[in-house]
Amino acid sequence: MPDVSVIIPTYNSAAYIAETLASVCAQTFDSLEIIVIDDCSADATCDITAAAASNDSRIRLIKLDRNSGRPAVPRNIGIRASCGKFIAFLDSDDLWHCQKLEIQLAAIRSSGVSFCSSRMIRFTEKSKINRLMETHFDSSKIKTSRVSHKRLLHKNAICNSSVIVAREIILESPFIEDMRYKAIEDFHNWLTIHQRYGFSSIIVEAPLMFYRVAHLSISRSKLLMLKRNYTLFSEYKVGGRKLGLKRFFYIGSYIYNSLRQKLFGSDFRQ
Repeated sequence: MPDVSVIIPTYNSAAYIAETLASVCAQTFDSLEIIVIDDCSADATCDITAAAASNDSRIRLIKLDRNSGRPAVPRNIGIRASCGKFIAFLDSDDLWHCQKLEIQLAAIRSSGVSFCSSRMIRFTEKSKINRLMETHFDSSKIKTSRVSHKRLLHKNAICNSSVIVAREIILESPFIEDMRYKAIEDFHNWLTIHQRYGFSSIIVEAPLMFYRVAHLSISRSKLLMLKRNYTLFSEYKVGGRKLGLKRFFYIGSYIYNSLRQKLFGSDFRQ
C-alpha cells in the first residue's frame, strides 16, 4: 500500500500534463500512487497520461464518461479510489519541487499534524523556474508556521496543489460540488476541515509547489472570484450560525489582499 495518493483532476491539459506528471514521478519520496481523473477531455490528455502510465506503474488513469464542468467532482472520485494513508492534491498544470513530499511528510511527523501545505511560486513559463525546481533544501533547516480557522477566514493561505492531508479527514469532508463554488471549493473545504477538527494546520516555509498562471485561468477573473467568495461567506457557518454582517469584513479582507497582490505583486503565497 502506498503512503501517499496523489490526486490529479484534469480536463484538456495536453499542453501541461506530461510536465506535471514528471514532477510527481521525480519525487524523492516514492511510496505513492498517482491517480489522474480525466473529466472527459477532448484533446490528447488521456493519451499522454496513458503513455506515462506505461512507463510508471504508479500512475493510474480514471476516465469519466461525461464532463462535470468543475474539478471538485473528479477530485472526490479520486479520493474515493485512493488507498494511501495521506492524500496530496495537484492541479494538472501545476508542478512540484522534487523534495515536496519528503519535506512535508517529515514536517507532519515532527509536528504531529494531519494537514500540511507549503509556500508556492507563481509562474507563466517553466524556463523561469527551472533553477528553483533544482534547488536542494535542507529539511532540518526549514521552518513551519501555523494556519488556524480564524486566519483562514481572513485569507486563504493554503494553495490546493500544495496540500497533504490524512485520508480519513478528506473522506469525511469531500469537496462541495455545487457549480457556484467552482474555483473556491478548495477554500470552502479548508475552512470546513479546520473548523470541524478544531486544529491548526502547518505551512512549510519553502516554495515546494509552482502554480502556473494560465491565460484563461478562472482564478484570474477577480469579479467572478469576488462573487464566489461572497457566496461562500454568505452561506458559511461558524458554530452553526451564518456570519451575518461579518461576511462583509471577510469580503473586505479578500478585496484588500487581491488589490495588494495586483499593486505590489508577489511570487510567494503569503
